[in-house]
Amino acid sequence: MSKVDAKKVEQFLEKATGYLHVAEYEHAIKWLNRALEIQPDNAQAWFYKGVVETNRNGFEAAIACYEQSARTAGSHAFLPLFNMGNAFQSLGRIDEAIAAFYKAIKIEPDLADAWINLGRLLDDRGQHSEAIRCYDSALKSNSDDPVAWSNKGNSLRGLFKFNEALDCYKKSLQLDVRNLAATVGIASCYGQLGDPLTALTILNDVMGREIPPFVLLERAVLYGLSGRHEEAVLDLDSAIQQGLDSAEVWNNRGECLAKLQRLDESIASFDRALAIAPNFVPAWFGKARALVNVKRTTEARSAINKYFELAPGSDPLREAAVALRSIVYQS
Repeated sequence: MSKVDAKKVEQFLEKATGYLHVAEYEHAIKWLNRALEIQPDNAQAWFYKGVVETNRNGFEAAIACYEQSARTAGSHAFLPLFNMGNAFQSLGRIDEAIAAFYKAIKIEPDLADAWINLGRLLDDRGQHSEAIRCYDSALKSNSDDPVAWSNKGNSLRGLFKFNEALDCYKKSLQLDVRNLAATVGIASCYGQLGDPLTALTILNDVMGREIPPFVLLERAVLYGLSGRHEEAVLDLDSAIQQGLDSAEVWNNRGECLAKLQRLDESIASFDRALAIAPNFVPAWFGKARALVNVKRTTEARSAINKYFELAPGSDPLREAAVALRSIVYQS
């Protein structure tokens, strides 16, 4: 490419980024296309096209642009790969999102945001130990990241390590006193450590009129610990109505419904959790227990066997699962 053409490309990219910054996307695309007419493999132009498509919620188109950018971005390919991971996540294509984040951090191991996003996805799948490793990697790059500390607390809570989780939440709150997730996590830990009334007081103190879905989820857990399962189900249903469609929320709903002896609904909730995350071991355990209680023994055996196939030896439910398996096979 001649110096004249290189100068034109530079000018076109400058015009495009100016329009991008003020959300004039059609104008930005026009100048990016002009740059690509001269230099079809310009990684920066493809990256900015991906950003435009992302901002317009055109995630499929954005992914194609980020792929083009990553091919020629060299050592900077972690940027389009990171954005690609976010686009895949927006489309619910979680395996591809995880793969993209892994590619990004292979190029740039200090990319804390990629480690955090990867950790969140692994947490959603119940892979809490793997998620903790991601958050620890993020904290190596920035030990004062309140999000990484708070998310690590979530993972530790998933492993029933509530005292360690509490320390992480407190560290997060020291770094960001407005961190709602950390405050909610602290309340949850108090509940799990035997003081749900104090936990509910903390939680209710930070609630406004519009309660975010993740707060509803945590309050539902605290209601469950207090034996208030009807209220827990109402909070979980509200969270689901607001778009919180995760294995954890459906699993918790299944547990509460089981406590209320609404066993058919409970089994349906566990099935929904497993449709979202087939390897979510708490749901296999909960489903097996509910199936035993409705005397669907063959299905219960299949479910408890699936639990043991998937659950690590350190899983907190393992002792209860051993007892449940004994009951299932004596039936």
